[in-house]
Amino acid sequence: MYLRRSARMALLFGLWLTLLFFGTFVSLNYEKTPARVAQAANPIAPNSSTLPDTAKEFQLLMFAHPQCGCTKASLAELARFLSRNNNISTRVYFIVPHSYESWKDSETVKSASRIPGVEVTVDYDGVIAKSYQAAASGECFLLDRKSSVLFHGGITGSRGHEGGNAGLDQISAIVRSNSRLTANNAVYGCALFDAKDK
Repeated sequence: MYLRRSARMALLFGLWLTLLFFGTFVSLNYEKTPARVAQAANPIAPNSSTLPDTAKEFQLLMFAHPQCGCTKASLAELARFLSRNNNISTRVYFIVPHSYESWKDSETVKSASRIPGVEVTVDYDGVIAKSYQAAASGECFLLDRKSSVLFHGGITGSRGHEGGNAGLDQISAIVRSNSRLTANNAVYGCALFDAKDK
């Protein structure tokens, strides 16, 4: 009887360990899997009226889903970046379907509104996001005064995680050197649209 109980406990422990490893693998795989976005941004911004103050040297646009938990990390990275760079006009577009009007009052939207120098705009039904072919929350476009896209991608290293990452390094290098080189980076965020809404 003791051996039977020990065998059962060993079996349960093995099952628990397997589930733990499987759950960890799934979680890490999700965090490190980038969103599917257009291969390349439009070389020129599709609509100049979507841009913030063009008196600044650069314009940074971010498209975000107001219910995406990953976006908090993107906003934290944006705030950190803007605290060190003042020659950039920044606008965050929150995609809000007309049928979900309350989304525009989400905590994520309020967080973005508290970042100094950021203009928050509600993009109803994602009209502006679609014109940029933006598909994932946290997807950014860095533009110069001629509306040329210098950077397209995300500014976090994985979903929902803050810290050093290639996207911010690329934007910083472009801004610091006033370079006209272009760069792309993976975006880690939730889809902006349901498949049927694209």
